[in-house]
Amino acid sequence: MNQDRDRTLESLIKTEWPRLRRFFRTKAPESETLDLVQQTMLAFVEGNARVAGGERAYLWGIARKQVLKLYERHRPSVPFDSSAHGAMDLGPTFSSRLDRRTRLLRALLTLPFDQQVAFELRHGEELSLEEVAEAVGVSLATVKRYLADAQAKLRAQLADDADLAPGEYRAL
Repeated sequence: MNQDRDRTLESLIKTEWPRLRRFFRTKAPESETLDLVQQTMLAFVEGNARVAGGERAYLWGIARKQVLKLYERHRPSVPFDSSAHGAMDLGPTFSSRLDRRTRLLRALLTLPFDQQVAFELRHGEELSLEEVAEAVGVSLATVKRYLADAQAKLRAQLADDADLAPGEYRAL
């Protein structure tokens, strides 16, 4: 039984590692990205024995909390409300280049943090709606509202980039 669990855990770590790195790249300086991935994986492995199913949602919930901790460390005097503020409210988080990906990233960063995370987990990391709700710590109805609001805001921001689709997030 432990060998099956170990194989499942190993497989999950292998598939989610690049996704976590991509996730953190849009929210943290590049110099901190790998540390955040490692800290997330460590917390996941240490706490995973208590999780009965829902491993992906549990992992992504940890990732979300890691970003919130990072924001608190970097800007302790600025209260960060994840339901209202985006990463751009804290200043640039990555060096931008003027290309298609940068426009999408900039649009994502203007979203309130919880909308951004819900959008990325659903469309970039392909988590189910239920997994997104569990990872973000909100109801299914709230996730659906976050996704609808995020999509509307992205469409409005990217309206003049007709060839740029939010699905391109996976190419980052």
